[in-house]
Amino acid sequence: MAPFDLGAVRDAVSLLPRLLQELRAIHQAVEELNQEVRLMREGVERIHAETRVVGEAVSPLDQRLNEVGVAVARLEPKIAEVSDAIHPLRRATGLLTRRNSRDGNGRSAPAEAPAEAPERER
Repeated sequence: MAPFDLGAVRDAVSLLPRLLQELRAIHQAVEELNQEVRLMREGVERIHAETRVVGEAVSPLDQRLNEVGVAVARLEPKIAEVSDAIHPLRRATGLLTRRNSRDGNGRSAPAEAPAEAPERER
């Protein structure tokens, strides 16, 4: 049998207290992380519940939104038609406005003088 080296055993055993300290620190960190994970999970569950409520509230609007889209699509050609019909009227209004701002000889009418502010009493 080979001789038994007590020095090697002593060195190995001397590491045990430091190893225990490291394991306790790791265990504490894991416990803290577990608590954080629990809190995050609770938050996710709350958000999931709120999202479900919002989804249920919005769901009936889906059909109504489709109806609005169809109505807008039906109105678009009519809006374009009205816009085309108004365009010449806008042009004519612009010409009339410019003519009214001239005097009988075709010259620009003088601008009205701004009203004077009343004097303040001191």
